[in-house]
Formats: sequence, C-alpha cells, structure tokens
Amino acid sequence: MGADVTVVEVLRNSARRGRRDFRFRPQGVREAGHQDSYWRQGHQARQESDQVAATIDDGKGGTQTLTVERVISAVGVTGNIENLGLEKVGVKTERGAVVIDALSRTSVPGIYAIGDVAGPPLLAHKAEHEGVTCVEAIKGLKPHPMDKRLIPGCTYCSPQIASVGLTEQAAKEKKLDIRVGRFPFVGNARRSRSARTRGS
Repeated sequence: MGADVTVVEVLRNSARRGRRDFRFRPQGVREAGHQDSYWRQGHQARQESDQVAATIDDGKGGTQTLTVERVISAVGVTGNIENLGLEKVGVKTERGAVVIDALSRTSVPGIYAIGDVAGPPLLAHKAEHEGVTCVEAIKGLKPHPMDKRLIPGCTYCSPQIASVGLTEQAAKEKKLDIRVGRFPFVGNARRSRSARTRGS
C-alpha cells in the first residue's frame, strides 16, 4: 500500500502450534514492500506529537528506539470474563479463561462455558462444537468429550497454513513412531495461481 513497515517479532517461529518447519521469512516481507524485520522483544511505544517512539531490544543486551508513524500491536486475544460475577458463584478461572471439562462443565454444577471464555483455541468451529456438546450434556444425552487435539486450525499468512493434531516435534517428544511426508509447493496448483514458488 505504499508504506514501509518494520516487523518486530519476539519468536523466530511465529507459526501456529509451534510448527518448527513453518517459519516467517523476512526476505519475503521485504519483497512485499516492507522495510525491515527484528527478532526481538518490544518494550514500549510512546506517542510523540504525530509520531510514535517504539523501544525494542537491540540484540546486544540493551535497547534501541524506532520512530514510526503508526504502531499495530498484535499480542494475542482472550475471552472476556470480566464483570460476569464468576468469582461470586465460585466458577474457577485460570489464565484469563473459565476452566471447563471435556463436556464444557465448569467447577460449579449447572454452569457451563463455551467459546472464547473457555480458553484456546479461540476458533468459531471449536465454539460451535462445544455448544453442541454442552447442550447434549445438559439434556442428559451422551455426547462425546471434546478432544482439542482434533480441532483443525489455520494460520493466516501467505500462503495459508492448515494444521490439525500433533506437530512432528510433539509426536517425537511422545516417542511415537511416525513418518513425515513433504511435497514441494512448486508442484501445487495453488502455487500456479498465485505465482509463488517458495515452500514445501
């Protein structure tokens, strides 16, 4: 859009679910018209007239200041559980989310929670399935418990990344006998339509 952009990211691998084989490529960002990328921790952003002074690690144990026109902070989202009176009735919460079991039951009998307030992953299809499981449990049916390992997700980058289940690293840590398959993106029809060649 005609603007230089500086990306500050504390994690070298910012892909969803810790996929170590999916990595952010600064070169691709520069080709898209961005200016620079830093794998560092951001500390603060201070408004100065019509600009913003952002302080980040300098990679040498100190800090440095970047002066920019705008700052967009993307540090994750969480469900809104404030001012619901949960503490008054004894509903247990943890790390900003209502604690539930696999049937969406909270620590208080008769109170259920679904969706973003029930913790990650914060996905619409996860919330929808929790809703079905929750209602079936309330009706006294026998719904199957929610298994979050089976929830598919997507990382909105370019190209997009779809994922479900254990990552390769997680499977290896569990000492599972696995086979890993890779296919070059250059042979994918999506690549032909988008004129992109990187990735496998």
